Amino acid sequence: MYASTNAGATAAVAVWLPPGAFPWTGTRQARAAPTLIQTMIAAPRSFPAFMRLGSNAARAHPTEPHWYLVVLGVRPSHQGHSHGSWLVAAGLRHADRAGTACYLETSDPDNVAFYQRFGFTVVDDALPLVPGGPTHIAMRRPPVR
Repeated sequence: MYASTNAGATAAVAVWLPPGAFPWTGTRQARAAPTLIQTMIAAPRSFPAFMRLGSNAARAHPTEPHWYLVVLGVRPSHQGHSHGSWLVAAGLRHADRAGTACYLETSDPDNVAFYQRFGFTVVDDALPLVPGGPTHIAMRRPPVR
């Protein structure tokens, strides 16, 4: 995870998972079972959709080793000040040093041009991750040597 700060406050956060961290292995799923059961008890009506989201995301992921940009968030008051760009670039440098591709999904078509500036290309423009929700756009970036 990377964070960008401004005057001591967190301005932006990016969560990158390393190769092999997602989708979860069977062992990791078994270890998470107690937490998943607690989640099911806390939100029984939402839990089936939550599980389908995870399954859909796991099926959509590339099989090749890749760094996964799970989330990039920038406080609205800090948008347009390069915090998001800095966080994406930091993750890409790490992946490039390892010679590993990167992958992400976004539900906002307006984000595509932002990620394309970093070399990402669209690999699926109608990925149905959220049951009954908006489709996502899957993007991939090969390593740069």
